[in-house]
Amino acid sequence: DELVNTKFEEPRWIVEGLLPEGLSLLVSGPKMGKSLLAARLSLETGGGERFLGLFNTNKTGVLYLDLEDAPVFAKDRWLKINKNRRMPEGCKTSFRWDRMDDGGLEKIERTLDDNPEIGLVVIDILSMFWPIDADQGGNSYHKEYEVMGKLGRFAEDYGICCLLISHDKKVKSGVDALGGVSGTRAMTGAAQTIWVLKRDYESQEGDLFITGKNVRERKIPIMFD
Repeated sequence: DELVNTKFEEPRWIVEGLLPEGLSLLVSGPKMGKSLLAARLSLETGGGERFLGLFNTNKTGVLYLDLEDAPVFAKDRWLKINKNRRMPEGCKTSFRWDRMDDGGLEKIERTLDDNPEIGLVVIDILSMFWPIDADQGGNSYHKEYEVMGKLGRFAEDYGICCLLISHDKKVKSGVDALGGVSGTRAMTGAAQTIWVLKRDYESQEGDLFITGKNVRERKIPIMFD
């Protein structure tokens, strides 16, 4: 009775209807465009512009951990996406960061404490942040759920969206869009929102599948220009 009569606050939306606060996943195969998509999300969120020109964003600061690229390649990507517009002042990026089990999460927390305007943290790519000992022996499902749970509580405590970018499995997952997410079912079970980007290597056309606890399941056609 107490639970059903409790009024909870509406989630804070980074992108209205698509990306709320909490722990989120963006998954696709290598070189499929997930970093391009995440960079555009960061720039348009940081500038308060419509995501993909279609979906309203709530302007917020962004911390983008670009752990897979060198600065020279990242610069080219940011310039192409931003199309000569002024870079949003609230967007910060770093190319070196400690792993989660080596002080990396605490470093993010200190950054958020010093920059309370940040509402979106992007970790690209998750495997470069993932604790080393989480992959060594024992029950993989329980270990992954423990790590994901810790990241989820971190996002909840700070009232932000933490977007984890990850490669998918090499095997085909058939009709199940979430079946291709790397790792055990703990990865998708612990995340509140999941984006899966799918396209063929030879094609500029793809689809962004979105599902989660606070979002309506949908498929958005994507064109890579």
